[in-house]
Amino acid sequence: MDGRPQLLEGEWHGDRTVVLECESVEAARAWYESEAYERAKPLRQAATDTNAVIIAGFEPSSRGA
Repeated sequence: MDGRPQLLEGEWHGDRTVVLECESVEAARAWYESEAYERAKPLRQAATDTNAVIIAGFEPSSRGA
């Protein structure tokens, strides 16, 4: 396998997924709405097509560990 996602259903938007871990949903929202990120966000949005979500209680797979 070459490391790229193998699409089974729907449409895939790209070949990268970035996961940021925060202490809580509130902390994630505070980061996303922070003044510092508000300044950086237009640069990211101009450079990429992205989706952003907050998922409470997400536990990444330990298959690679």
